[in-house]
Amino acid sequence: MILSPIVLVLTGLQLPWWVQFSFFSFWAFSFILDVKITISCENFIKYETNFLFRFFVSKFGTRRSIALQVMTEIGLIILSSYIFNFQFGVQSMSLVSLVFGLAHMMAWQSNKKFLADVEKWKPDNPIKLS
Repeated sequence: MILSPIVLVLTGLQLPWWVQFSFFSFWAFSFILDVKITISCENFIKYETNFLFRFFVSKFGTRRSIALQVMTEIGLIILSSYIFNFQFGVQSMSLVSLVFGLAHMMAWQSNKKFLADVEKWKPDNPIKLS
């Protein structure tokens, strides 16, 4: 699945502007979802799988960490697009942002499942054996 965006870069196929825009939008939307569920329970940040975000939170607090994470991801998107075809192309950046968006969507789903499991095992929710 991750190789499919690389195929577009390697074959030189051009995506329409609206597809590229939708990839950037998907990244932004999934980033916001992931951040909202991550900071909704700050005491569970220690279980966050993104070690860089955990480091940022421990050093700078939650709000600054979100801004640092956004800037880091934008930098990685730009750098990765350069690595793919040795130029800063919007199409390459949009493909990398699509992959980042998929990673954030998977993290959001994982966090959602984790919080549901925690809620299920709280002491005030007795286990029903029927």
